[in-house]
Amino acid sequence: MAIRIPYGIDPDETWELDFCAEHARALAAIQRAAATSLRRDAATERDPARKEAMEGAAATSEAQALATEADLAAYQPESGPVFKVTAIQGRKRAALAGRRAELEGMEHGEKRAVALLEWSRDVVAQAVRGHRNLRRPSGAEVAYDSTDGKPSERTLESYGQIIVDLAWTVLGQQRLGPDGKNG
Repeated sequence: MAIRIPYGIDPDETWELDFCAEHARALAAIQRAAATSLRRDAATERDPARKEAMEGAAATSEAQALATEADLAAYQPESGPVFKVTAIQGRKRAALAGRRAELEGMEHGEKRAVALLEWSRDVVAQAVRGHRNLRRPSGAEVAYDSTDGKPSERTLESYGQIIVDLAWTVLGQQRLGPDGKNG
């Protein structure tokens, strides 16, 4: 095994995040990890019915990963939303990671849903500095609006249904080297 050489984070660095491509890559990785875990558990399962169910779920997860990877291969880069992202300061990044860990321990319900949305908005507000190709259902481009260099409330609201996935992707990229950002 090769020794992993760490990268430093340049506080002034910005990069472009092709949201659709990154989301598909993350989804395929999760699906593959689920299949691997299910197969590992099935190998030690003694109950034949449970073992068969685990192997079936692993096969389904593997098929989903293959389908997601095929979609990614067919995807035209930057045809979906592309976000301009910057590094989050270390202390703030640690605080956001800690809040996310606290969310995991919360009981499912309204309080958790609101806390997850607030966390997502905070992550995105700290890191996103612009976007392009974000469109309304009508096809019109959604304008990026900022306040003091950060996304305005209007812009954060425009991210709507993708804000949680965007926050996860942005936070994940904060610890990657240059070769890990966008593929």
